[in-house]
Amino acid sequence: MTLPYNNTRPDRTNVAGYVVGAACAFAALLMLFWWAVNTAAGQSADHSMMVDLQAYNSPTVIHSIERLVGRPVPIAVASLAVVVAIGMTGAQRGARLLGALGAMVTVPVVAELVKAHVDRPVLNDIATHNSFPSGTTAAYAALATGLTCVAWRPWQQVLAACAWGVAAFVGVLVVIMGWHRPSDAVAALLLGAGVTCLTLAGVRAAGRSARPQRERSAPVRRQFEVAARD
Repeated sequence: MTLPYNNTRPDRTNVAGYVVGAACAFAALLMLFWWAVNTAAGQSADHSMMVDLQAYNSPTVIHSIERLVGRPVPIAVASLAVVVAIGMTGAQRGARLLGALGAMVTVPVVAELVKAHVDRPVLNDIATHNSFPSGTTAAYAALATGLTCVAWRPWQQVLAACAWGVAAFVGVLVVIMGWHRPSDAVAALLLGAGVTCLTLAGVRAAGRSARPQRERSAPVRRQFEVAARD
């Protein structure tokens, strides 16, 4: 007599770790918003950092930015194609791919909604229209989110580091160009990081729950067979 057992419990440690990571990212995002947008000291510091970074502006930088972020539609299409291609070849393809695509849509949409509906109070002479968070940086954070969620496990850290490095680099570039304040770029990265952690938590929990049953090891099986005969 063989008694199967169901090893369907999710890895609660990993799932909880991702949830905690998401909570930390969103908490940092809220704190950054409160300080950089709603306080006079934060607005002044944010503006000063932007002015300092603009000192690195040059024709070469402008040309690089135009090539990197000046073609949003081809970049978005290429990003989706890369994520779908990787997602279709990994383990747990359906859950990972759907989670990644949902996260990639969520990050820029939330960024644009916040930017459109949040007002920046006038607390000093330098405050202008609200640009929090950066939509351009959020788009690249969305790509990093998708790649992190669908990457094969051995290469996940490498791909994630490269993708998030590019997103951070774009965040620096938009500040140098004067398109955004530093807090805008950091906020977009925190938003992407939080959504990534939530997506990975959901995918990991779903994957563990869907794991097929397996038989008990031989010594444990013999114990159950003896117990069944008694």
